[in-house]
Amino acid sequence: MVQHLHTLPETTKYLEAKGFKAQHSGRGPWAHETGQVLGCDYFGMKRIEPEVDSFLVIGSYFHALGASLSVQKPTILADPYDGTVRLLDQDRDRIIRQRYAMVEKARQANNFGIIVSTKPGQSNPTIAINIQHQLEENGKKATILYADEVVPTNSSTSQPSKPSSTQPAPD
Repeated sequence: MVQHLHTLPETTKYLEAKGFKAQHSGRGPWAHETGQVLGCDYFGMKRIEPEVDSFLVIGSYFHALGASLSVQKPTILADPYDGTVRLLDQDRDRIIRQRYAMVEKARQANNFGIIVSTKPGQSNPTIAINIQHQLEENGKKATILYADEVVPTNSSTSQPSKPSSTQPAPD
């Protein structure tokens, strides 16, 4: 996370003084700083994965969990907001099991909504259109939904909110 990059030199010194060899992930397509972790860019971590035993992410649970899901090595979150440190392996395993269950449930479905954020840097209608075509080629119905704010709801207990638009997103 960019807001914690300034702690990288101090953290590196601390870890090395404790006998650890610290290695920083490189830049990725969206992560423009060495050691930066973004919710959409874990390429730097993937590149150094064969050379490390584990990953330490200083920042939020969101970014650390995403990192954990992107690599096969143990991932540790050091959260500067609440002062906690935790291993995310069990969280990763739980999320993977949930994903497999959701994929299996989706295989039984016939109608799909493909949600695309209109936020700058997050919108990728080309991928949504490709997914829509793949679903339709397999006999499924797919609708692309564009929204500025995507908030998850539990469809078993509440009605999902109506999409802000079903028209193509502005370029």
